[in-house]
Amino acid sequence: MNTHIEIADLSTFSVLSYRIGSRRNIAGWPTSDLAGLIQALQQWTLDPWMNFHGRDPDHPHARYSAPFRTLAWGCCIEEPIPGLVRDTRYVGTKPIHEGNPEAVRFSGNFLNWSFGFTLDTDDPSLIELLDNLIADNMSSPDYVAATTRMKRLA
Repeated sequence: MNTHIEIADLSTFSVLSYRIGSRRNIAGWPTSDLAGLIQALQQWTLDPWMNFHGRDPDHPHARYSAPFRTLAWGCCIEEPIPGLVRDTRYVGTKPIHEGNPEAVRFSGNFLNWSFGFTLDTDDPSLIELLDNLIADNMSSPDYVAATTRMKRLA
């Protein structure tokens, strides 16, 4: 990746819930926590198939959307997408974290590595950090090439 970001104290961030990676007995394998997610974002290429941002720009939750990020909502309803005959979307009716209705969920996986992640937060500093790490990852030549391959297959 383009830059390496050192984070001195990850305990200052507010994480509401997470499920990150898997434990492996492989030297250098990232830990299954926020530090491991940061390490993975810095060393592995995100899988563009997992980026749903921008596919429904008029979605009621679009203001929470960014690459690999959505609103953290639980219960939902299916509704037609205005102007499209066969396409539907899911709209949240109840937040996952009742006391944090504007929490966002980061989720994704990596090319060639099984290290899927979901992380919910409403911490502006953590959201900014993860958005920046994801943007850096998406600007890498490997991500750009994977996106090009994906578009050719679609």
